Amino acid sequence: MRLLPMAVSGYRHTDKSRQELIEEIARLKEKLKAKDEEIGLLKKRLALYKTLK
Repeated sequence: MRLLPMAVSGYRHTDKSRQELIEEIARLKEKLKAKDEEIGLLKKRLALYKTLK
């Protein structure tokens, strides 16, 4: 999802700069990717468990 410049500019009243927000979004995307990978592994383990049951 790409944020529109207008959406980012709404945060200007805070002490975070646009660059800090972009960096925070990048960190959150990395965390989300790691969680997606973790969910994938858990789904595989669950499928394996169901076949062994």
